[in-house]
Amino acid sequence: MHIIYIYQISFTTTKLLNAKANIKIMFTDKLLLKINNITRRLTQRVPAVAPPCEPLSSTLYFSTMREKFDGKGERDEKSCSMKIYLDACCLNRPFDEQNQQRIHLEAESILIILNHFYNHEWEWIGSEALEIELENTPNIEKRDSLLKLAACVHKLIEIRDRELDRAKRLEEIGFKPFDAMHISCAESGKADILFTTDDKFLKTALKMNDKLNVRVANPLLWLTEILLNENRTDKSVSDSSDRY
Repeated sequence: MHIIYIYQISFTTTKLLNAKANIKIMFTDKLLLKINNITRRLTQRVPAVAPPCEPLSSTLYFSTMREKFDGKGERDEKSCSMKIYLDACCLNRPFDEQNQQRIHLEAESILIILNHFYNHEWEWIGSEALEIELENTPNIEKRDSLLKLAACVHKLIEIRDRELDRAKRLEEIGFKPFDAMHISCAESGKADILFTTDDKFLKTALKMNDKLNVRVANPLLWLTEILLNENRTDKSVSDSSDRY
């Protein structure tokens, strides 16, 4: 009797573990499908009028002003309200195992940001430093996908003496080499914000905030902050309308 009971528990546990593994694979596949679709759209020639783009997340997606294009179908830089730099951790997020809620939500937030890049609502600042770091990705298939995605940046910052000197100074105050180079390139590209999911990077950036010329933030927390601010604004407008 005990042997049968133990066998049943073992069999049930195995089924649960298999089911959990299948769910994890499902989440990863969905995210990869989304990021592949975005990459394909980003690499396509931008039409004269931006086509409507379906939300990538029903829970986190929010809309901003639609991009204005000039007659040639090129991006009108004046209409881009934000210049954003993504580090390697951010681009890797949708390819990470989605078994933790934080990782999954951060992956969704990156997809939302990429969606805004596709619509040309925000400007994507990239760099040679990012490409070099992605080149070191061990998994060949993952590396190819990441490099293809990184090639879609709107503006690429080259590594010159200016960027190297700035990165060296940042290393001296506690930043890791690649983190220092990302900050340096983001500053050269006049980015409004640099996104990373690396907690150590964020902690150092917060500590050295007064020495940086770009804000460093977690993409998920930043998007949440934007949503809260939009909700407060909407509520304020609604309350004002009710009074009149």
